[in-house]
Amino acid sequence: MALVVQAYEDLSVRDVEDVERLAKRVVTARQDGHRLIVVTPPDRPPALRGQTVGTGLDEALTALGGEVYAPPLARLSTLFAADRAPSGLAGVLRPVREALARGAIVRISRPRGDQADTVAHPARAGTHAIRLAAAFKADICEVYTSAGGFHTADPGLVPLARPVRTVGYATACELAACGAGTLMPRDIEVARQHGLSVRLRPSDTTTACTDPDIGAGTLICAERRQTCGEQCAPAGITHDLPGIKVVLAGPPNSAPITAQLIRALADTRAGLLLAACGSRPAPAPDQPSNTTLFLTGPTAHIALATLEDKCTSLGVRVLPSPKPVGRISLIGSGMRSRTKNVPLFCASLAAAEVTLEMVTATESRISALCPAACLPHAVRALHTAFSLDRGPQPG
Repeated sequence: MALVVQAYEDLSVRDVEDVERLAKRVVTARQDGHRLIVVTPPDRPPALRGQTVGTGLDEALTALGGEVYAPPLARLSTLFAADRAPSGLAGVLRPVREALARGAIVRISRPRGDQADTVAHPARAGTHAIRLAAAFKADICEVYTSAGGFHTADPGLVPLARPVRTVGYATACELAACGAGTLMPRDIEVARQHGLSVRLRPSDTTTACTDPDIGAGTLICAERRQTCGEQCAPAGITHDLPGIKVVLAGPPNSAPITAQLIRALADTRAGLLLAACGSRPAPAPDQPSNTTLFLTGPTAHIALATLEDKCTSLGVRVLPSPKPVGRISLIGSGMRSRTKNVPLFCASLAAAEVTLEMVTATESRISALCPAACLPHAVRALHTAFSLDRGPQPG
């Protein structure tokens, strides 16, 4: 009898019909012999006949013959802390374990958070569910979202994009960090540390959880032994929202000055996706060099203003790009070691008349900056060039 933690993003539970479908799925899974912890969206007052999502689900589950236990949210707040390891919480976990032992369905509402957290985001559902699953040593954590898992590219840009059925923790972290957005990278790392399998599933699925290796969506689990060819297969193409490319011209090739600038950016909470310092051949310590940064996120313009203010006192010129740029990435294993990947990446974008401004390569990804207006065209070109339009699904 498996212990399963299910979580639902805000957009997956919008009306009474959604709640009833969720309740039927949960009860079916319970009848199959699973123990269940269900994590629902925060208890805001939606249009559910005057009920919150939590109370509406409790009534629907009870009507279907299920026993529901809803622990006080305050007792579980320590489990939801992003920087706290789920340990030393025996007093918090005991009542939930007792409810599971007697066959009850445990229903927990995610905390509402601050004003920024009032915006629906699928990754927040995974954050709380994965920490709960780790604390209770669950067999699997299921996160139901509208996206339904990772894809070989954004389906809105590439109609031939296919679901990624199985992916390892490392590749999943790269996909999430480079724009896939279904989960937070730090949550995948928590799952890896605890050996927890995570299944991303479409919120409109009608099947209940049974075998974690079967069903729609994406299974995130430990990397399995593969052949050399499979290790080098790309998992997908990701892209980031447009940002600002900034060239810092003239700073001496000095680590302390670079550290001051990076620290100033960290205080603005802007995303710093790429940084290229110096040039080849490397300049002498007292010679000027250039540092290229790529800023993204809602605070990118604040970060730019902070950089301009900080650089004035350091004698550094700040040269922002006149037009927004974006980052496109090829994610997979063996991206750099397989010698044909980087040339094919660059040649494919060149053939599509996409101007590359900076290319970086690691074993898990190849990334490049390009004009933001070219991102959709670039994603489609790479998806075709690396044969992701056809063939067996990666992972």
